[in-house]
Amino acid sequence: MGNGFTLQDAMAVLQDEKSKEVFQSIQEHLQRGESLGDFFYKYLPKQHAAYFSGFINFMPFAESLTLVIDILEKEKKNREQLIKGILYPLLLMVGMSAGVFVFNLVVLPKMVVLMEGFHMETAGYMKVQKMLQILTTAVCLLVCLCAMVAAYFLQKDKIRDTYRMIAKKMPGSLLVQIASRDFVRFFLECIVRESSTYNALQALKTIEQKPLVGLIAGELDHSLMAGESFSQAVHSRYVEEKLEKFFRIAVLSSDCAKMLQSYLNMCDARLSHQIKRFSTTVQLCSYLIIGFVLIMVYRILMMPMGMLQQM
Repeated sequence: MGNGFTLQDAMAVLQDEKSKEVFQSIQEHLQRGESLGDFFYKYLPKQHAAYFSGFINFMPFAESLTLVIDILEKEKKNREQLIKGILYPLLLMVGMSAGVFVFNLVVLPKMVVLMEGFHMETAGYMKVQKMLQILTTAVCLLVCLCAMVAAYFLQKDKIRDTYRMIAKKMPGSLLVQIASRDFVRFFLECIVRESSTYNALQALKTIEQKPLVGLIAGELDHSLMAGESFSQAVHSRYVEEKLEKFFRIAVLSSDCAKMLQSYLNMCDARLSHQIKRFSTTVQLCSYLIIGFVLIMVYRILMMPMGMLQQM
């Protein structure tokens, strides 16, 4: 359809044995005079349908469909970047914690027994064992607690209230950065397709899959309807401070889309830096703990050799 085909022409070209029944069903809806916005989402994948059903009320069919496809492709790339960046350090931390737990539970007690057989002082190593036990238990409890708190407060029915609280207390927090970036990504796709600001905000308010995008769009729409200028509307605690500056420049600029794309580029660079810093910190802590355990094992194994040399 992006090359000038009508929907009927596109279906005629793409129809095969697998898609024949679906296309026939769509044709039946059209022959009954139904609007595409009333039924087409039923034939889309679940995630596509959630976005499409909101945009189709404010944009033409072809633009709504391409917008959804472009957004989901970019979300997939960002998700892959995030997973690729944090998966290795997280697996390393989990592996380290499991290894230290097994060592402290199985290996170290046997080594202490071996040392006692040689009538060697073991009080220091017993303290180390207790310290490692406390450390591994604390790490597991902290991870579980953080996961439970995040899972509870970031549920769809609670995330807006959570965001309001965090935006008020910590305006530069990671959640505010993520929400602002997601809003710009959706808003930019609408602007590129020459959608008006009003229609763009109205469409974004209806996206149930992205409640924070809808929250920011709703706040901006409320301010604009109250008579504020766009520059005044973006001066909101729900919008990241850096995004506010980019928006103000974009309003004065002749190319709003270019400025918003520059903001997204900055967000990508910042995310890469944050992932790198997180990965470096986790790996450094993991390697330090592993090194400490290896040194301790080496010292325990070398003690009997030292005693034999003294005899």
